[in-house]
Amino acid sequence: MSGGGESSALANDADAIWEQVLEHIGQELSSQEMSDYLQHLELVGFDMESDPCEFTLMVQNDLLSQWVDQSYGKLIAVKCTEVVGAECNINFKSRGQIFPIHGIEQSVDSPHISGWETHLIPRLTFERFVQGKCNQAAFDAALQAAQEEPKFKVPMVIIGDSGIGKTHLLHAIGNYVLIHSPAARLRYVRANQFLTQMLEALQSNAVDLFRAEFGSVDLLLFDDLHFLSEGKKRRAEEELQSLLDDNPNMRIVCTSTQPLRDLPMDRIGLKDRLSGGVQLEVQKLDSVTRLAITRAKAYEEGLGDLSDECCGYIAAHFCESVRQIEGAVTMVSVRSRGQDYSSENITVGDLEQWVALMIKAPMSMDIGTIKKIVAETYHFSQAELTGKSRKKAVVRARHIAMYLCKTLTQSSYPDIGDSFNRDHTTVIHAVEKIQGELDEGDTALNNELQRLTERCEAARKRELSR
Repeated sequence: MSGGGESSALANDADAIWEQVLEHIGQELSSQEMSDYLQHLELVGFDMESDPCEFTLMVQNDLLSQWVDQSYGKLIAVKCTEVVGAECNINFKSRGQIFPIHGIEQSVDSPHISGWETHLIPRLTFERFVQGKCNQAAFDAALQAAQEEPKFKVPMVIIGDSGIGKTHLLHAIGNYVLIHSPAARLRYVRANQFLTQMLEALQSNAVDLFRAEFGSVDLLLFDDLHFLSEGKKRRAEEELQSLLDDNPNMRIVCTSTQPLRDLPMDRIGLKDRLSGGVQLEVQKLDSVTRLAITRAKAYEEGLGDLSDECCGYIAAHFCESVRQIEGAVTMVSVRSRGQDYSSENITVGDLEQWVALMIKAPMSMDIGTIKKIVAETYHFSQAELTGKSRKKAVVRARHIAMYLCKTLTQSSYPDIGDSFNRDHTTVIHAVEKIQGELDEGDTALNNELQRLTERCEAARKRELSR
């Protein structure tokens, strides 16, 4: 392998490609399957030059390795091929095996006191965060909180859709604090990891150890708070409230895809405590910020001479998340190097070939927009729409929203169910019920759905044009 700079760039390419693969797989599987089995896969080897391309994935143990290979190996290979644009072969390794890692350097944790794991990603800093109109207020407040730590006592919740910078700000706060206070005891944890650790502690009679471990934290960076408000996961919500109650000096910064008022939490005390702090919104990426992110990633990938037209093409076609934009630029970098292109010679025609499979339909809707429009139309809150109410009017609106989510988005039944705090069978029933009424010639319902669709599309256009 050549110098550290090249290997580091290759590692970044591989990580971005794997993120794209996971996004593609997520369109086929339920969020529960992704969380339980695939999000924990670690890419430890990637060889773009072999034929077929080689992906090496690390799994926790031999038994799980065999099971994932048998259950998901073919799907993973297909999605890798879609993203890379060439045939791919998947290798699974368990953590018990020692083998050379091809082309990827091991990541290192941020500086921290001996024996204390922060679980921060060092590269996610304030300096690397691309600021824009859509996120400036959240950025400024997060930076202020980091600068004032540990005096910043009130809880903070960063709200926004997936993939637009919430997690980056969470890590940036932690990395800033560690640089200025290396002995700080802080911990980054995702909600699903918190739940898994709690369940493992319950099963092994180690709850006291679990509580002691998290109770010793001064600053808790808690990602995906909304995850705890879903179904059987509320035991973890109760545990988080107890943790904060038992440790009144602990500071907490959370992220969530929904405002606190819309989270159907059982633990009113937890909701009240967090509501007494600061809530910040990271809005959907506007066109100027998308272009800035494209340019920043292009420069990082050695594509500094990529034309304005090419940057504009990427910014216009990848609107949903930072990961999408960065994944597209990474793909351009990989394909251009493979064909010995210099960045100034890359054309929009090249991009259309290289990233075609990564581009979604122009008006691909998102579930959040649909829920918002349906709730507004029928004069309910989103919390009522996703809550437990069995009032006839609420149930009707919920069924219509589920039907629109299935017909206007690429989401699976399980994913739609998760977003409404329901089992996927409930979504299937709702869709079949509405479709049955349409098949019977209910023109009033058809007109109603058409009006809602037009409102959703108009709202989506406004979001994408910002």
